[in-house]
Amino acid sequence: MLNIAHRISGYIVGNMWVPQSLGGTPCSENLRNLQARFVNGDGTYRGILESVLMEKGGDFQNAQFSEDSEIIVDYRIPDGKGYKYRVKILPVAKIAPDLIRRDTFSSDFMGEY
Repeated sequence: MLNIAHRISGYIVGNMWVPQSLGGTPCSENLRNLQARFVNGDGTYRGILESVLMEKGGDFQNAQFSEDSEIIVDYRIPDGKGYKYRVKILPVAKIAPDLIRRDTFSSDFMGEY
């Protein structure tokens, strides 16, 4: 039986309420769990992405995703004695370009090491 997992990886970014500066927080969510929680969503990636911003973006004014945010789809396909694994990466910028804050990347918010 084919097994598919969907998850989002990236950052939610926006202007902080206080002080007025740009901030970001990591976003790594299993979309299957999110889809079950958001009954009002339309079930599309865009609808789920909007729901994520509404739930997780409360610390920011005009919350959006960083430009390098992506949806990762993992496929596990039965293959005789075991499984084959395939991964498909869908940039959020291609699915919902208006939900992206241009010129912001995850690395902008990771701090110094």
